[in-house]
Amino acid sequence: MSDVQTVDDADPPAPVFLALVGSYALAATLLLMGLLGFFIWDALDDAVGVGATILGILVFAATYLAWRGSRAGRALIGLLAAIGAVAGVIYVFTGPTSAIIGSLVVAALGAGTVALLFLPDASKRFYSAA
Repeated sequence: MSDVQTVDDADPPAPVFLALVGSYALAATLLLMGLLGFFIWDALDDAVGVGATILGILVFAATYLAWRGSRAGRALIGLLAAIGAVAGVIYVFTGPTSAIIGSLVVAALGAGTVALLFLPDASKRFYSAA
């Protein structure tokens, strides 16, 4: 009688797990900042709040798909996280000064998610097996 547990091949490896947790954090941040911007933040335009909210919903849906091993979900997260990272950097310079920290958080989460999903060999193997 051994108490050794076997590793389930369906579970994502550590880099993918961290990327997907980061992607959920990115989605939550975008939703929170988007809703705040849309409803109460006078310095932000309504289009920014709506755009961040829509991007957050799309990132959340893509993360759910990627967690299940979907290559399309991984590609969509990569695209959306890259868009979020670029938009975050741009908004640091063009947005109000009160949005600098939030924009940097979005940019860092987006860049980290893309790096963890596409650079490590474990991530490539996990999605190539799907």
